[in-house]
Amino acid sequence: MEKITPDNIQEIKGKEQIEVEGTDRTPHTVLNQPKGEIIFRGHSLPEDTGAFYNPIKEWMKNYIDNAPETTHLSFDLEYFNSSSFKLLLEIINVISRLKIKEKELKTTWYYKEGDDDMFESGKQLEDLLDIKFEYIIYK
Repeated sequence: MEKITPDNIQEIKGKEQIEVEGTDRTPHTVLNQPKGEIIFRGHSLPEDTGAFYNPIKEWMKNYIDNAPETTHLSFDLEYFNSSSFKLLLEIINVISRLKIKEKELKTTWYYKEGDDDMFESGKQLEDLLDIKFEYIIYK
């Protein structure tokens, strides 16, 4: 799997497997088309949210055409800002189009025990998009 930095996120176009290194402002992101695995982990406070997430949205639009039978979408975010919330909403909306292709989408939302705000953020995304999340609590 090719690893890149957030500064080079434009390089994900046309690639099947990519890992974007996480920073204190951007999430560690794994996009693995053959395995049907999409992971966001860490913090999401990019200075330019669109510059970080728009290439991922475009990657996902292409992914849908060649997606395996099941896609695992995983969010393990410790914190994200309101502009990231908006882009996460857009990303989940794009990937939810797998339903049209009759593919399965399994979405997992991890949150720290006692972090009610993060749990509620997951519930809000789930409700806005009418997608079922699996919630996993960790200590």
